[in-house]
Amino acid sequence: MSNFSRLSSFLIVVGFCVLGALLFWRLTESPPTWMDEGAIDQVAMNLAQKGIYGYQIAPRQFVSAEFLTTGYPVVYPVALSFLIFGKSLFSARLVMVLFIFFLVVLAYWYSRMHDVSEDSLLLFPVFSLFLLISFAPLYGHGKNVLGEVPGFTFFLFSLLFLLLFERGYRARWLPPAAGLLAGLSMATKPLYLVTILPAALFTIFLFKRSALSLKEKSLFFLGALIPLLWWLVVQSGSNSPLDVFSYGNPERSAFLPLIVSNSLRFISESQPVYCLVLVLLWWIGVAIRKRGGIPISLAESFALSFSVFNLLGFLTTRGFYRYLFPTEVLALLFLPYALYCMIRLVWSPARALHASFALLTVLIGFQTYLLFFHSWVSDSQTSTRAAMLTRELSVITPQQSVFFYHVPEAVLFLPHDNYYQYLRFADTVERGKEILPLLSEGKADFVLVDMRFSTSTIPLTAYQEKSHFDKYTLYEKK
Repeated sequence: MSNFSRLSSFLIVVGFCVLGALLFWRLTESPPTWMDEGAIDQVAMNLAQKGIYGYQIAPRQFVSAEFLTTGYPVVYPVALSFLIFGKSLFSARLVMVLFIFFLVVLAYWYSRMHDVSEDSLLLFPVFSLFLLISFAPLYGHGKNVLGEVPGFTFFLFSLLFLLLFERGYRARWLPPAAGLLAGLSMATKPLYLVTILPAALFTIFLFKRSALSLKEKSLFFLGALIPLLWWLVVQSGSNSPLDVFSYGNPERSAFLPLIVSNSLRFISESQPVYCLVLVLLWWIGVAIRKRGGIPISLAESFALSFSVFNLLGFLTTRGFYRYLFPTEVLALLFLPYALYCMIRLVWSPARALHASFALLTVLIGFQTYLLFFHSWVSDSQTSTRAAMLTRELSVITPQQSVFFYHVPEAVLFLPHDNYYQYLRFADTVERGKEILPLLSEGKADFVLVDMRFSTSTIPLTAYQEKSHFDKYTLYEKK
C-alpha cells in the first residue's frame, strides 16, 4: 500500500467520524423545525397512526395531502420510523441522517470510479468527500425533513449505476435499476421531476445516444415509470398533477420579473454566486477534458445536463437557495479533478497536483468556517424550539383541544390528536379555511399561532394570551 493510499484511508475514517458528529449534534434543534418540515412530518404521522395520507383539520376530519410537493419516497420512511421508534422529531430526523450518510457514501464511491492514471490522484475522492462534509447546506437542508437531500441521494445512486454499466459491469438489471432510482428521485420532489426528465431525454437520446442500446434506453425509462405511476396514485386529488411544474412559484407570479430578479442573484448574493463559480469551474474542466480527447461518461453527461436544466429552472422559482442544492453538490463532487485539469494547462502534472491540493484545502477550510460561523446551522446553535414546543404542548390533556393556526411543525409535539388546524402555504394552497369561524366561537381550549399572526385578521376575543416562546404565542380560552 502506497503512502497516498494509507493517507487516503486515514482521512476517510476521519471524514466519516466528523460527519457522524455533525449529523447528531443537536439533531432536533439545529436547524430549528419549521413549516415545510412540519407539513411532511404530519402526513407521515397520520399515515403511521391512522393509515391516512393527509392532514387533520379537526378531530376525525382529514383532507388529502395531494398538494404536498415532497412525495412518498420521504413520507414512507418517516412513517416507518414513527412506527418503530414512536412519534417524535428525533425519529423523523433519524431518517434524514441516514439519507445524508448514504449520499456521502455514494458521492465518495462515485468519485472513486473516475479513471485516474496516477496513484496520487486517489486523494481527489477524499477531497470531494471533505468538500461535501464541510458544505453547510448539507445539514441546513438535510437534517430538516425535506425532499432535497433524499431526492438527490436517489439521483446520485442512479448516476452510479449508469457509471458502473458504462465501465464494463454489463449486468442486465443495471439500466432498469438506474431508471427506477431516477424515478424515485423524480417522485420525491417536483424539483427533480422537472429537471431529471428533460436531462435524461436530452442526454440519452441526443448527447449520448450511442451509450445505450434502444433496449437499454427502454428499460431505463420503464424503470423510471414505475415509481412515477405510484406517485400519480398517491398525489391524486383535486389538484392536477401538472401543478408540480409550478412547485417553485405557487402564487403563479409572472415569469419575466422572476427571471430577472433571480438572474441578478447570481451576481449580488453570496450563495448563488458561489454556486455559479463552482458550476463554471466544473463545466470548464469538462470542456478541457473533451478538447484533450478524454471521454465524458454517460453519467457525468447526465449530471451536466441536469445542472443546466436546474439552473434554468431556478430562474422561474421564488429563488429559495435549496433549489440549487443538487447542482452545488454535483459541482463539488467533480471540482477536484476539474481544477487539476485547468491547472495542468499551464503547469506540469506534479505542480498542478500540488496546486490543486492547496486550493482544495483552502476551499475546505473556507467552507468549514462558514459551516460553524455563518450558516443556518451555526445561527441556530442555541435554538431550543423543539424543547419549548414539547414543554408548552405536552401538558395539554386529551380532554383539551388546540387550534393550530398555520404552524404545522407544532402538531408533532402535541401528545394526542384533539386538535383543529388551518394551513396556508400559498394563495392557491389553503386547507381548513372552513373551520376558521371556530376561532371566533371559542371552540378550542387553546390556540397556537406564529407571533406574526395579527388579531385584526381574525379576532381572538374569546381568548387571552397564556405565553410567548420562540416564535409562537399560545392563547387559552377565557
